Amino acid sequence: MLMDSDFVNALVAAKTADEFYTLIDQKEDGSFKGGNQNAVTVDASRKILAVTACPTGIAHTYMAAEALQNMAEKMGVNMKVETNGSGGVKNKLTAEDIAAAEGIIVACDKNVPVE
Repeated sequence: MLMDSDFVNALVAAKTADEFYTLIDQKEDGSFKGGNQNAVTVDASRKILAVTACPTGIAHTYMAAEALQNMAEKMGVNMKVETNGSGGVKNKLTAEDIAAAEGIIVACDKNVPVE
């Protein structure tokens, strides 16, 4: 939760303990909206892909995927992220995904197929 700068800023700005705890509850249940309440329109014609992986495939794989997805959402860009974690490849990129993408981010510190 502390990787979300909007959430951290909201915690720091909390005026009471109750407000602080309410923010944590909102973040945990998915209702936290963040500091920027302005809705961003997603441009459906723009698509970015990403692949994330780390040697153990537990935490960093999914933390990187979440950070990339959150930033894409803030920027109004469609993003599909393939994770190569301890449970294998999830959300695998297809040939159609790759053909339609503007670019692919490879955020890995282990070898993954890039063809």
